[in-house]
Amino acid sequence: MGSARVIVAGLAIVAGCGRVGFALLGDATGSSAPGDAGITCQTPTLATNADEGAEHQDAGLPITWAVNPPTSGTHYPDWVVWNQVYDTTPIDRGYWVHNLEHGGIVYLYHCEPACPDEVLQLRDLVAALPSETDCPMLVHRAIVVEDKLLPDGVRFAATAWLHSWTSNCVDASALSAFYSAHLNQGPELNCAQGTYP
Repeated sequence: MGSARVIVAGLAIVAGCGRVGFALLGDATGSSAPGDAGITCQTPTLATNADEGAEHQDAGLPITWAVNPPTSGTHYPDWVVWNQVYDTTPIDRGYWVHNLEHGGIVYLYHCEPACPDEVLQLRDLVAALPSETDCPMLVHRAIVVEDKLLPDGVRFAATAWLHSWTSNCVDASALSAFYSAHLNQGPELNCAQGTYP
């Protein structure tokens, strides 16, 4: 497995199209760490996005979001069962955006070729997250979903209500910190278990 290091040498604020983003600028050595699949890890991007609302749409109907991956907006009435890794079951974005509304974190990936070692890292990450305090019966309000609609060059992402982290490599410490920083930030605290799939 690859190593992860987070040493921030600078921070850039990027604004445009109704969104403000934060990009970490390099590390202390000015280089990127190699990823597990021989990929050179690029600096992750943190973004804070405009609120697109929280309207419900009938399941299965198409939905368009202003940002990719979505961090708010129209979604289906059902949400995804918490504390699971959906690596063989396709989950439409309309379902997991509802999880964001309930204050949860959704970890996304899309790798070509497949990246089973990194998906296992995401599975281990979710299992090691701090226990949920507002909804202890759910253990963790997080899920892992394959998302084939991630932008080019983005293999991994974390999303919360109005916030995202994107990268081409898994960084377990950054992803765990994202969970701690953004859990329970959705407009509707709901401790009920999801019903989809």
